[in-house]
Amino acid sequence: MKHPSLRKVNSLNVYAIVDILNVDPNYQLLIAELNSAHGGRNLILPGVHFSLLMDLESAASTPAYTAGFLMNVMTNLSNIDFNLYSGSQAQRKLIFAIRDTYAISGMLVDSSHCLGITTIEDSDLTNELYHKIRLLCNKETLLIRKTTIPEMIHRFEYEQTLISQKQYCLIGHLTEHFLPEDLYTELLDEYCLNSNDLQKEDVKKLNHLTQRILETTPIHLIIYASVLKDFTVTGELDFFGVRISLTISQRLRCLKNLEQLVNKLDLMHVCVLPEGILSDHQHIAHPTLFVSDSLCYLRLKKLTPEYNICIPNKIILDHIFEEFFDDVWDSNIDKNSHNTVVAMIQHAIHAIEIMLEVN
Repeated sequence: MKHPSLRKVNSLNVYAIVDILNVDPNYQLLIAELNSAHGGRNLILPGVHFSLLMDLESAASTPAYTAGFLMNVMTNLSNIDFNLYSGSQAQRKLIFAIRDTYAISGMLVDSSHCLGITTIEDSDLTNELYHKIRLLCNKETLLIRKTTIPEMIHRFEYEQTLISQKQYCLIGHLTEHFLPEDLYTELLDEYCLNSNDLQKEDVKKLNHLTQRILETTPIHLIIYASVLKDFTVTGELDFFGVRISLTISQRLRCLKNLEQLVNKLDLMHVCVLPEGILSDHQHIAHPTLFVSDSLCYLRLKKLTPEYNICIPNKIILDHIFEEFFDDVWDSNIDKNSHNTVVAMIQHAIHAIEIMLEVN
């Protein structure tokens, strides 16, 4: 991707077939650019279009690793137009075709070696390969469907996740689910001023439904340790897919409500994840994952709300995320989990109270 000819173009269109889950982890990092902070975390690149076809079913890694890796890839590449596909055609292949520019291909012998590498710099031959790969990246092979929260609400998918029997959540950043009613209404007024996608009364009803679900449904909640620290300092909240910065007093109200939920709801089981899922990817913003028996979806922490929701388009991926959550939960839950979470929340509340005094 650092080929000199790419410096001459204003936009970039890439189709790739890579058996990425069956190569050495070091090469996985290089291919997906997970070995750096991706230089442009604060840079949106709408002119970069990258579609990757991989083979999910033959993955040699465990479901926990596969899910963690895919979440990190989607998060790290969320500042470009990135699409993910799955098909058996990707087995033992490593092919990149950049439209009008060049292509490179190789046949994998094992996880660390290729039989040979071929580079094509003729634009006609490159485009022929580019369009052949493009035909493989279609609706049938689409692995992740990108959408928005308003679209999920219009399709009743948001409600569907709330009323499902199995309720698992991996919290990478705070969302509208944990707000007190008065603060929710304040933020809703601000949200509706800048968006015509949703009716205010309909969204209000969602808050009432959420609160009742929290009170009556068993929920397993895993919170990254970094979530409360980040929220305390930045006040950044994912409100229906839009990043809103809360004032210090609003942060205090939000955290006190979260403390109340954790202490009073007997059906809410909570544990803390001290580090990231994969230790090699610590610099990547943690996504939020909702898992249920009817619909799973990811919320990416993007600078823009457009298509920051990723819904698995294959049943096999739903199962991988379920196994992933079970594995993470079993590895981190202990008898002191509740006390650890409460202590973290109380520490964050104390820090915000100090910030209020200083201001």
